[in-house]
Amino acid sequence: MTNPTIAAAKPQSGLQNANVKRTLEGSIPLVLLNFATPSLVQILVQSAIAVIEIFLLSRLGTDVLAGISAVFPIVTLFVAITTVGMGGAISSAVARSLGAGNVLEAQALAAHAVLLSLIFGAISAAALIFFGPEIYGLLGARGDSLNQALSYSNIVFGGSISLWLLGGITAIVRGTGDMKTPARIAIFRAGAALPLFGILIFGWAPVPGFGIAGAAAAMLIYYTLGVVGLFVHLQSAKSPIHLTFSAFRPRWQLFSRILKVALLSSLQILVSNVALIAITAYVAYFGTEALAGYGLAARVELLISSMILALGVGTTTMVGTCIGAGLEARARRVTLVSCLLAAAIFATIGLGVALSGRSIAGLFTPVEKVVSAASSYFYATGLVYGFMATFVILFSAYQGWGRATAPLLVSLLRVAIVLAGGWMLQQHAPRLDCLYYLVASSTAIGAVTLGTVFAFRPPNRRVLTLSG
Repeated sequence: MTNPTIAAAKPQSGLQNANVKRTLEGSIPLVLLNFATPSLVQILVQSAIAVIEIFLLSRLGTDVLAGISAVFPIVTLFVAITTVGMGGAISSAVARSLGAGNVLEAQALAAHAVLLSLIFGAISAAALIFFGPEIYGLLGARGDSLNQALSYSNIVFGGSISLWLLGGITAIVRGTGDMKTPARIAIFRAGAALPLFGILIFGWAPVPGFGIAGAAAAMLIYYTLGVVGLFVHLQSAKSPIHLTFSAFRPRWQLFSRILKVALLSSLQILVSNVALIAITAYVAYFGTEALAGYGLAARVELLISSMILALGVGTTTMVGTCIGAGLEARARRVTLVSCLLAAAIFATIGLGVALSGRSIAGLFTPVEKVVSAASSYFYATGLVYGFMATFVILFSAYQGWGRATAPLLVSLLRVAIVLAGGWMLQQHAPRLDCLYYLVASSTAIGAVTLGTVFAFRPPNRRVLTLSG
């Protein structure tokens, strides 16, 4: 029987040829924007689902809202790991194999990616169910709010295999150069799941309301619909590769190709979250209003940084495909164009945010001290959105190359700047605006440092296929 993990094959599908040809020969800015647009739609749909869920749950009282607020950072972390950490590694591996013309190897990588998603999903479920009370307690949930947090978490993370599979299979499809199918399926499952949120939270006719547990069940259904839709797509003639286990044999070389990028990328995401926790702790020193203002501004910034990822996922796929085809010079051009495009777009957005920060904050709260704290953060950090976008694109490009060490080291540098600088400010110059400028400076320094490393020590191409 042919071993699918090492057999070489030329592209076997007209669609696959079109995707690879467009990536390797098309206008770089046009292809990047073509990839980014549907990814942006998908991100906006997912953000809308999260906002609607919070809005509905806020009607159930303070304890429910406090409970979901404790779970939210953990859900956000796992979504980032599954879609950006593991997901970027999977997209890169699949794209490199397709760029090399090895369809069977890409299919074998897809099967290995699904198996990894199952394993990590099961580990996540066990960890969050077992350690959930301690984790949410540390995040401030007490009494009934802790019970509400556990009611939500035990359902969502009890089925976290769906979340991991969704991230993994979405990444497989994106690695083929198809960004539209995940976006279409995201719109469909959002339309199907939205009524379920209202019904399962509040009840309707014979169906009783389950409160926060109903929201968790609806979210799990939302994830599962995506898994089913994407799995069906990967079995169809429209997909350039097919997800099959008929001749599957686990091989460490293929697991390693995914994991060597996924683990470092996921660690980089964890490091970035440490920076956020440190910033939050330092802001809390200035009082409740300052903390509320920072929290508001940070949520807006999170939405904007998620939008940058729309361009980032396209960069990962394009760079990976070019590297697989041996076109390193084009991969570097893709990285440069993507960085310039992202920097121009998000520097403009950041300037608008910086100049209208008070108006933006006023949309969420009438409390003057909260508005002032939020607008100060918007002004300081909005001016470096271009740098923030550049760092995200470089991180995505490194993933496309199958590398993740440099972004991780630079993220550690940024955390060190925030920790040391924040402590010094707290001891010698405790001013909130100075802390915000420190955060902005760490972002700019991180982007410039990673850009310099990329320019003078760009990633090098190693042997990328087992058959090569």
